[in-house]
Amino acid sequence: MHRGHLREAGLPDEVLHQPEAALSQLEKSTFDFIVLDVDLRGMDGFQLHERLRRVPHHRETPILFLSALISTRGRLQELPPGNQAFLAKPYNLTALSLQALTMILRRRVATATAA
Repeated sequence: MHRGHLREAGLPDEVLHQPEAALSQLEKSTFDFIVLDVDLRGMDGFQLHERLRRVPHHRETPILFLSALISTRGRLQELPPGNQAFLAKPYNLTALSLQALTMILRRRVATATAA
């Protein structure tokens, strides 16, 4: 994902390209929504997802996986049910923005309902 894609839809964004740097930042901060590319260097998006779900404040954070790999859908089905979805590359900004907003709203409604 390129810097500014979500910002164009009115959502703040922070883009990190290195999985370890992303994990470090995510351990320190909360985010309403996370986009993970599946094809990362050093650690794939599924490994990063597994580690993120161990971070207490990101156990329920919505995560959208991006990939051009057809096998990604199958791997997502193997994950425990949760706040994750898939968007195939090449994606368009409208689809990405709508998916992000939908996932954020669902999470906020679930949190408000649980409280």
